[in-house]
Amino acid sequence: MLKYWCCCTFLFFVLAVWVAPIGASAPGSWTGYLIDQMCSEAHKSEKDPLSFVKHHPKDCALMDHCRAAGYAIYADGKWLKLDSQGSKLAEQAIRASKKSSGFYVTIDGDLTGDTIKTKSIQEQPSSRPEAIGRQVTSKDNQIEAPQPPVETTIDGVISDSMCGFDHSAMLKTGSMGTNDGTCSLRCAEAGSKFVLANATSNKLYRLSDQASAKQFAGKLVSVTGYLDSKANLIRVRSISPR
Repeated sequence: MLKYWCCCTFLFFVLAVWVAPIGASAPGSWTGYLIDQMCSEAHKSEKDPLSFVKHHPKDCALMDHCRAAGYAIYADGKWLKLDSQGSKLAEQAIRASKKSSGFYVTIDGDLTGDTIKTKSIQEQPSSRPEAIGRQVTSKDNQIEAPQPPVETTIDGVISDSMCGFDHSAMLKTGSMGTNDGTCSLRCAEAGSKFVLANATSNKLYRLSDQASAKQFAGKLVSVTGYLDSKANLIRVRSISPR
């Protein structure tokens, strides 16, 4: 009987050790860019989403349906969701920020699965955000000489900064029209900006001429202008249909 009791006790102990880690949380700190979950879902499949999250505009992140979806952080090449408390703190941080895009923060909390139970969010200076996720080298501290602007022409579809390449999530709401063009127009009415979605480079380019871009919402075009690579911005000279 004693032997049986000892065996049962041993098995119970082993099971307890195995089961305990399931669902356990790990404390930590994450530094990266805040973004609403609706927009993060639309850009998760991109090969290099950093360009998008660095320039994700404030007005888009604070749109009603984006706030309702909650917030996430893109850090070290990973997407991590924030819990309800974290989403409240994220919204407060975005509203309080003096930046119009690219909300670079440090989040302290406990990670369970892909969700951070947030304790605090602190905005950080993002002077070298491109060094996220890799070791900083001496090149990161070098000041590059300004390059003269070169005119270029880039093809793509006129979309909006919230939907990017994929409008499906917004169209499912039933309030954004029936096609990509009407979706972009309504997103723009709500505060989003028109962008050029180039499938070849998998990049979204900001456009200086929003009025001209509006005329081609949802359509394939050629945009000619001066490309500011660091700002991911095309200073538009002309937009023509393809």
